[in-house]
Amino acid sequence: MSKASVLPDLPARRRALLDHGTTLLVEAGAGSGKTALMAGRVALLLAAGIPTREIVAITFTEAAASELRERIEGFVNRLARADIPDELRVALPDGLTAKQSAAIAAADETLDELTCTTIHGFCQQLVKPYPVEAGIDPGATIIDPEAADLAYQDLVQAW
Repeated sequence: MSKASVLPDLPARRRALLDHGTTLLVEAGAGSGKTALMAGRVALLLAAGIPTREIVAITFTEAAASELRERIEGFVNRLARADIPDELRVALPDGLTAKQSAAIAAADETLDELTCTTIHGFCQQLVKPYPVEAGIDPGATIIDPEAADLAYQDLVQAW
């Protein structure tokens, strides 16, 4: 990376990728690389040996969750081939260690265990197995925005 292309927030990006013991808030404008940063953080958690099933990545929309999952899978697949994505070079300037490579290889086989969803979807995963304890209808589901709007209009008309 040349001096001209060094990002002014490089230390903050490095910390977001590597400081796994801290909860961080990442805020930045559209197109600044937040999704890549979050995907990179998850990939590096996996490289650190955190089991896939113990990681939860939550976003606000289904589209964002889908994009985040694709990015995570892409990073893990590339890392499993020892191909370091540019977005992760700041955290892996010398590539993966043998231990990280082994952890990524294991994670690559278990990516289906990763929870990458919306806040609504995550909450549903938590309460759905225990509907009685949660005080909800066992058949309750999250409806899409269009169906929610129709249901709302029906309730308003009935009222």
